[in-house]
Amino acid sequence: MAETVRQQSSAPELPPEEEDDVSPLTLVKRIYAFFYNKTVGLILIILMAVLALFGTMIMQAPTGTFDDPIQAESFLESVRPKYGMWTDVLAFLGFFRMYTSPIFLTVSALLAGSIIGCTVHRLPLLWRAAMHPRTHVSQGFHRHAQNRRLVTSEDEPDALLQRSKDVFKKNRWRILADDRDPRAYYTDKNRFGPFGTALAHAAFVLIMAAFVVSSLFSFEQFMVIPVGGSVELEDSSVEVRADSFVDSYNEDGRPIDYVSELTIVDNGTDMVSQEVRVNMPLAYGGVKFHQTSYGIASNVHVTELDGNVVFDGAVPMQWTSTDGTNSVGSIDEREDLDILIVTPASGRTDSVIPIGSAMVEIYPSGSNEPLAVTQLPQGEAVTVGDFVFTFEGEAQYTGITARHDPGSPLLWIASILLVVGMFMTFGFPHRRIWVRVDDDSNLSLASVDKHDAIYANQFNRLIGEIEQIPERTTDA
Repeated sequence: MAETVRQQSSAPELPPEEEDDVSPLTLVKRIYAFFYNKTVGLILIILMAVLALFGTMIMQAPTGTFDDPIQAESFLESVRPKYGMWTDVLAFLGFFRMYTSPIFLTVSALLAGSIIGCTVHRLPLLWRAAMHPRTHVSQGFHRHAQNRRLVTSEDEPDALLQRSKDVFKKNRWRILADDRDPRAYYTDKNRFGPFGTALAHAAFVLIMAAFVVSSLFSFEQFMVIPVGGSVELEDSSVEVRADSFVDSYNEDGRPIDYVSELTIVDNGTDMVSQEVRVNMPLAYGGVKFHQTSYGIASNVHVTELDGNVVFDGAVPMQWTSTDGTNSVGSIDEREDLDILIVTPASGRTDSVIPIGSAMVEIYPSGSNEPLAVTQLPQGEAVTVGDFVFTFEGEAQYTGITARHDPGSPLLWIASILLVVGMFMTFGFPHRRIWVRVDDDSNLSLASVDKHDAIYANQFNRLIGEIEQIPERTTDA
């Protein structure tokens, strides 16, 4: 027997790794507890604020810059004089594209999880308070409640109790009996008001989701469309044609309206036409086409010597020369060259360029020393260096911005939820009062709700109505 006991006591214990095994349910509970922890939520909010501050203070690269190694390197070289040795560190951390960087998206996801966790953790409490409130409280609660009032009356206790119920019912308060005290009850109003916080929290999550979706999947393209011409939407079968453009001015020469008649052409078929003004875009296929600008453009055809087309379209004359005599536009088809098209400015006759013609200036990228400066008579093909230029004349152009933002619907939904949630929370706060009457016709009312000015007036008005002695009628 002793040997048996010794053998049992010396039996090997379970390996430590088996004792420490965590079940999937336990793991889920730990993750859930992490997300609804208020300290975690506060830390994530601070991190989000710090990242947003960096995103505001640090120059952000244009959309798509880091998708192209050459553009990325060019951007980094342009900001290196400002950030010095920190440039590569900031680029590694993603601070030049903060709102699509892994660190920002990670913090956003964690903060969204924290908001959801806190909301889910609080919903059962809100539901219990709305649907299954505590109806019985002790006498000590009535003596020490934050808001309390004692009403004395000469009426019988049951009559006084019924009169108070009638007052609350008239003011649309819900009344629930105290199952442990026949001369007590619980009454409340706006029981679903606190659920507005859940709607507001959902709105915050949707706002962050909309921001992330917009940052990752939206695109924007500026299109210079000569009147009568068309421009392709990038990576699609859609073309935008400008059928007409009309601008109007007041007596001082200031523009009062400008409108483009646009037609969307998809796979060679006219799909939709619409007049487009500022704040009145044309929508097609999830893309909105906004009126952005207008002006004079130079129609230019550029080929290489072997006939390969480099550029064929309208060059917006967006700038003015230093002396004001010429209008200047740029062809941005070559990264190693700056190609400028120059024409006489509108209304100027002192330009060295003959009216009706243009001039081309070609510079090495980043240099002020031209490789070539040549006049371009209208309609003539002119060889300039390795290119053949044909200036086809000037035409009015309309500047259209094509914008696709898949996060916009989420933002609208979030905005509605936020307004409704804030309205419910602050406009209809949950009011709770426990009422009881003793044998001496002393009616006690107690509440633990925040006693702000609005509630004070409401509470006092209810007390006043209860204290009013109903008129008695007597037989003549």
